[in-house]
Amino acid sequence: MAGRGEQLVAEGWRWGAGPESLARIAAGGVARILDQIDARLESGSIRATLPDGSQRLLGGRQPGFEAIVRLNSYRSLLRLATGG
Repeated sequence: MAGRGEQLVAEGWRWGAGPESLARIAAGGVARILDQIDARLESGSIRATLPDGSQRLLGGRQPGFEAIVRLNSYRSLLRLATGG
């Protein structure tokens, strides 16, 4: 039977495996990416729902179209930021 410390370490390794872990790490930069998009929207707005359920309004300073976007994963923002 594995000790408690070994179990915690094993759980940590499982969490850190796979492409989603990179997206979790990059999630800290999500606010910065959204701030850049917000600053560059000259007209119209984007109403975004993030994977954690929070909502953010980007733009909206001048009249224009409104896009409603629901992100199911932070990976899409990571791809947008890296040009992928």
